[in-house]
Amino acid sequence: MAVPTPLLASHRQNQAILAAYGPGVGDGQSPVEVVASFGGLELEYAGIRRGCVVLDAPQRAVLEVTGSERIEFLNRMVTQNLAGITAGQTRRSFWLNRKGRIDADLRAWHFADRTLLDVDVHAAARTVAGLSGYIITEDVGIRDITMGVHRLAVHGPGALAILGRVVGQGAGAAEVAGLSSDRCVLAQILGTPVVLAREDQTGEIGIEIVMPADKAVEIYNAILSAGVEQGSGGVRVRASGWHAFNIARIEAGVPIYNIDFGPDSLPAETGVFADRVSVTKGCYLGQEIVARMHARGQVKQRLVGIKLARDFPLPARGEGAEGQVATPRQPETGSHVFDAEGEGGEPIGAVTSSAISPMLSQMPVCFAMVKGALASEGKEVMVAAEGGMVRGEIQGLKFWERRRDEETK
Repeated sequence: MAVPTPLLASHRQNQAILAAYGPGVGDGQSPVEVVASFGGLELEYAGIRRGCVVLDAPQRAVLEVTGSERIEFLNRMVTQNLAGITAGQTRRSFWLNRKGRIDADLRAWHFADRTLLDVDVHAAARTVAGLSGYIITEDVGIRDITMGVHRLAVHGPGALAILGRVVGQGAGAAEVAGLSSDRCVLAQILGTPVVLAREDQTGEIGIEIVMPADKAVEIYNAILSAGVEQGSGGVRVRASGWHAFNIARIEAGVPIYNIDFGPDSLPAETGVFADRVSVTKGCYLGQEIVARMHARGQVKQRLVGIKLARDFPLPARGEGAEGQVATPRQPETGSHVFDAEGEGGEPIGAVTSSAISPMLSQMPVCFAMVKGALASEGKEVMVAAEGGMVRGEIQGLKFWERRRDEETK
């Protein structure tokens, strides 16, 4: 992530709608801007579900860990079991502080000579500082390489076909064609070395790409051209923004650090504990707190999914109202969640993310952090949305997934 993104001029030329992603980063508090949309949200979302989209990802940072003892060291630090990881494998994990709170939600991409850690850009500096503070005599080096690289992501059932075209017959071509979940590979695009890691975050194939920052524009355009010019057997590529990705990842049940949970959260509260935490490995920072909560089976709060009723507000009256299309009420981030059985009681939680789901016939869905004692599946709740209260039902995080017979391998 170069700040600003090296694609900024291109985005502005294409009339992209930009949005700030959290506070600024670095000593100068440089703003992190992401593309919200290129003005065609429905088409961008359709690209994720039917073809392929390329997404600029300046909100992601990359840390490089080197040294012969790096896996042994990281295994003592993070919540996931990294012992026995081999080149080409990826693992998701948490990096905790001494109080068991989440300092970073990370993905480890392991190669023979180094291990890359994918983290939110706002967590990069404290992760480097925190991990480095525990290196004593170990042969381990950790550095933030974010300013020298850039991140793109390709999402959709046609992602592997499109990347197969831009990689061509170069290095890593065979591995890219068969890149399965939780695998990473070194490849070349237009002669430039890149890292490709499969991370399915939208319910479709998802490929994260790390490249030199000075090659980002060239590679971004090459990915777009692979679909536009050649068709790739019917697969089309579209530039997409954050909003379309956000709808798809909520439908797929994928929460995001610093949005749905964050530095004040405990692993057991996130809804993704099983995916990030090993309960059988040895000690790591914050392990005692994690183990105690897991043994008790109780949490103060927990991230859940809520399906909401299709409650349509009354149509607006007056000038310009004619022809308006009614849409279901959608709660905003921070909207209160109440126990449907209570009358005038205190909120039991708050919405963290929400969307109107195209795959569920425009049903409003949301993630919410809810009191642990009331976060049971099937629990009926009321959620504040657009000036009214909408009835909903608590469930797990995943709202939709593609049937196996529909998947593109």
